[in-house]
Amino acid sequence: MTEAEARIFLGLEKDDDPQEALEEQLFQFKQFFTSRPIIQSTFKSKLEKLKKLDEAACFFEIEHRDSLVYETESFGGFENIEEAFQCYQILKSILFQRIQIIRAPLELQQCVEDLLQLNSDYIRLWPNTNLNESAVILSKEADPMELLADIKRMKENGIVTFDDLAKELTEPNSILRKESMRLFLLYQKENNG
Repeated sequence: MTEAEARIFLGLEKDDDPQEALEEQLFQFKQFFTSRPIIQSTFKSKLEKLKKLDEAACFFEIEHRDSLVYETESFGGFENIEEAFQCYQILKSILFQRIQIIRAPLELQQCVEDLLQLNSDYIRLWPNTNLNESAVILSKEADPMELLADIKRMKENGIVTFDDLAKELTEPNSILRKESMRLFLLYQKENNG
């Protein structure tokens, strides 16, 4: 990497401090990863840019290696919709908190890869609810509180597991049905694209 390229990746002007430029760029990456719907292709593209940021930091010999060590929580084995949803939200929040305290590009990359794995494990659970695909926007997540309320409402109607959801949910305007279809399509896109 040349100095000119490193300056571009850091957003570094002539008299700027490289350390401050790195921190500013990391802040922008963190904002992206914690505020956007998790879509593998979009996040992976952003991770490639994060690698370039690390190279730029190395070029300017910026001290940026952290040693944030943590165990990755496992996710899986869920049949109950509400339990899966709540566990996913807790683990996602933990990863979002870790993202906020990270100060090194490569550690941010690892944490985001853990987030992508969690999301992939979660969306794999959701069945096809046979909703018209044009009614679903992949990049528009359901509000978590509204989704939880709909999950609880459906639970009262006997829809507790993902199998129940696939077989018995017929309400076309159900938030749960729309989100299930969105996540199902997202999973299909990830594995076929």
